[in-house]
Amino acid sequence: MRIFLTKAFQLSLAVLILQGWAHADPGDSLRSYSYIHHNLNVIQYFNKEVLKRFHDKWNSSDRLVITHFGDSHVQPDIYPGAVRKELQSARGNGGFGMTFPYSTVRTYSMIDYRSVHTGTWLYSKSIEPKPKLPLGVSGATARTFDPQATFALRFKKPYPSGPLMARIFCKVEPRSFDFILRSGGQETLVEVGSQAPAKPIEILLNSPDSVIELKLARKKESQNTFEFYGMSLEDPGKTGVVHHCLGIGGSKYGSLLEQVLLEEQLPVLAPDLVILDFGTNDILYQNAVPLDLKAQIEGVIRKVRRAVPEATILLTSAQDMYRRDQNITASMDFSDLIRQIAKEQQCLMYDWFWVAGGPETMLKWRDQELARKDMIHLTIQGYELKGRLLGQAILEAVKNYDNGPDSVLVSLEPFRQRKNFPDTLRKDSTQKMVAQGNAKNASVIRHQIKKGETLKVIAKHYHVKVEDIRRDNGLANNRIIEGKYLVIHPGQKPVAKSPVPSSADQTSQKYLTHLIKSGETLSEIAEQYKVSVAQLKQLNGLRSSNIRAGKTLKIKAL
Repeated sequence: MRIFLTKAFQLSLAVLILQGWAHADPGDSLRSYSYIHHNLNVIQYFNKEVLKRFHDKWNSSDRLVITHFGDSHVQPDIYPGAVRKELQSARGNGGFGMTFPYSTVRTYSMIDYRSVHTGTWLYSKSIEPKPKLPLGVSGATARTFDPQATFALRFKKPYPSGPLMARIFCKVEPRSFDFILRSGGQETLVEVGSQAPAKPIEILLNSPDSVIELKLARKKESQNTFEFYGMSLEDPGKTGVVHHCLGIGGSKYGSLLEQVLLEEQLPVLAPDLVILDFGTNDILYQNAVPLDLKAQIEGVIRKVRRAVPEATILLTSAQDMYRRDQNITASMDFSDLIRQIAKEQQCLMYDWFWVAGGPETMLKWRDQELARKDMIHLTIQGYELKGRLLGQAILEAVKNYDNGPDSVLVSLEPFRQRKNFPDTLRKDSTQKMVAQGNAKNASVIRHQIKKGETLKVIAKHYHVKVEDIRRDNGLANNRIIEGKYLVIHPGQKPVAKSPVPSSADQTSQKYLTHLIKSGETLSEIAEQYKVSVAQLKQLNGLRSSNIRAGKTLKIKAL
């Protein structure tokens, strides 16, 4: 049996909750963001068997391991950390997972700790087309020839009382320096050359504190190098959830194909779920899905399956975003591609693009301070929200597996057909967005809140209801803040300025001007104003139908 979550499903969410097919209520704090499609917050699959291994492992008493690969959305561990928190709350804490001294590779650390180092370190990261050093599972490698070099991880909070297993991934060879691992007053000397190759070095820290330091030591003249790939911090009890954050900012899907030690080290982590969370850097700069991206993703899937054939793979889509004030329309195409690959390769899918709201909703994320001003990255609050949603979707997938359908797929047609997505606007753009005076052509207004204004005053000005403004902006109450922006869908008789004619026709008042929005075509604009494409081209001196967002068109007044 296959189930499609149609528009009728969206309107009958309460019924489906009783049937156990929908996700759990994420609570008032998440529900206040009305543009998020909570009813799409599900793990999708075309075949129920794809989820079976992960479901069975979840319901066992053994440790459950997740490896979360990605880019700058993943590296700070805010979003993966929120997923970790959700899952560990439900099944137990198996440890923090993989760490890395990011200062040695000249990049930022995770949010829960910072790293410092001494000595000179050479390094490579997965953002390099052809890394000079062999990359391990963490996507970064640091190498030094300095026998006095050190690095330390300084956590913001001390590790909870009790022992901690540190699993150190480094190159084991006779010429490697030895090292001392310190934490909580404990010092452990490790002779690297005597360790088993291709396996992590395990050190039990009995009472670790907030600092874990590694200091190199030289006992023989032949020791002249040390190569480090990462350190996993795990509970020695072998239970609970370990969620490894394995992201490097700027990475693309193809970066995993260049991690030559991945197939050696990933089996050591023994993941039950592998999350592949790339896409932003693959489509952002050209606003297009590269022709070879499908082949790259399929190559990554094959590589992961060679390394850990028993693991379940979860693919994600990328959120709506902007670059240089232009909407990255390829995000929707990438979502479609991930759906196709998930079907063909028998993977799970989490369609974050549509869960987060779909086309051009990044404007709302930014205006609600869930996204940064670059409209690519989220704020801490935004990433925590994203992580909670993914964590809840995973929990509901395993919870509802036994009595659930043979496939869980969402129908996107009701969402694709919507015409009320916010327009592409600059942060400092004017709030006048009535389609140059014609109320019936007005799609959206961005109103900057002035001192002393209330929702009631703003609603009256635009002839809309207070509850409409609250709904469209995800407001839980009537409280608004001066200087912030509100998205407004105006009524039929807005109190707005008269039509703005083009500068060449200010005297005759015979023309309107239309600001071209992202994704609009000449034929759509012609239909909107009840004119022909030929008339538009002639009036604006266009030789073809190609138009650019942000430019204006002259429209003959009706």
